[in-house]
Formats: sequence, structure tokens, C-alpha cells
Amino acid sequence: YQAFYDFHLSHYMSSDPDGTEENHFRFIWKLINRGIYYLEDRPYSPISIQRLDKLEEFQCFLTGLDKWGVAVPFNEALGEKIKRVEFLEEELASVIRELAFFKIPNQFKINIHKVGKAPIIDLLIQLQQLKSPDNGSMILHTTAQTVWAKILSNNFLDNGDQIKYGTALNYFKIEDDYDKDNPIRKTKVKDKEKIYRIKPSKKHSI
Repeated sequence: YQAFYDFHLSHYMSSDPDGTEENHFRFIWKLINRGIYYLEDRPYSPISIQRLDKLEEFQCFLTGLDKWGVAVPFNEALGEKIKRVEFLEEELASVIRELAFFKIPNQFKINIHKVGKAPIIDLLIQLQQLKSPDNGSMILHTTAQTVWAKILSNNFLDNGDQIKYGTALNYFKIEDDYDKDNPIRKTKVKDKEKIYRIKPSKKHSI
């Protein structure tokens, strides 16, 4: 059956440049089902029984090749689709509830007064550079600067105004990955805006 199927598929694909295996499969499936229906409706004879058996065997073979759900009965396929939709609706509702729980309303965000967002961004960047007093390794490590941008955007306001994620990301996104000690960021915090400095206490100086 495989050789028979492949032969006709090859002939179809070579004769129709726009043809697809799915279209070929649908045609063959319809043809076989029509033949089975015709033989089942005919008076039984040894020849018709033999032909019917062959068609049903080939139909069973085609079921194993079905990648498009053609062989699935309509009611069964519809039932599976309904179950899938119900599952996705429940999953979506769960995600919406979770987002509502974690999303911080503006009235509860930390509002940066007077100095603006730049000095706070500089502090967050400094936090990334903090080292352990034991071995000098970084204590706050992540390969994704997007995390810091989300911390700023999701938790802070700039004098009552929302800080857009894209704006926040520009301050953290590293343009030059090769300079690890002095990374170049898309938007720099100006020197005059670097008004705070995080330093280890003398007791724990590295």
C-alpha cells in the first residue's frame, strides 16, 4: 500500500506544481470511502467482498498517514475542538486572574519625587555590580537586562507618570557585550544624574 500510495502521490505532485500532499490525501480518502459505500450497498458476492476487504485495508493504511485530521469523523473532530476550546478558555481565565494579581495598580507603585527616574535607574545598575565580600563574585546575576527594565516599569512611577517598558529597557539594554566592565547602554544615565552611590560598609569592604 505504501508503494501504491507513493506512486500516485509522486505522479500527482509532478503533474500539478501547486499540488500538496494534503489535497492528494483528501482526494484519495474521498475516493476510497465512496468505493466502500458503493460496495456495501451492492449485493454480496465473492468478488465484491474481496474488493471491500481490500478497500477497508487501504482505508486503515491511510488512517496511519493522516496528518490533517481528514480521517477523523466530523462529530468526533468537533467534540475534540470543543474540548480544546474549553481548555484554552479555562487557561486564559487563569492567566488573566494571575496577571491581575501580580499587576500593580499605579496608585500602589513607588512614586519617584523630584529627582526623576534616572538616578533610580543608576542605582539599579549599581546593584548589578555589587560583589560578595567573601570572594568578589557578583551577588545579583542575570543574563537578561529585561528583568531590570520590568522591575522599574512595573513598580515605579516618574513623578506620577507611568514609566513605559520600552523606555526603561533602553536604559538597561547593553549595546556592546564585549566590554563587561564598562558596558555601553542604549540610553545612558548622565553624570549629573548619578547623584547616589552604593558603597559597601568599611566592615565589609572587598
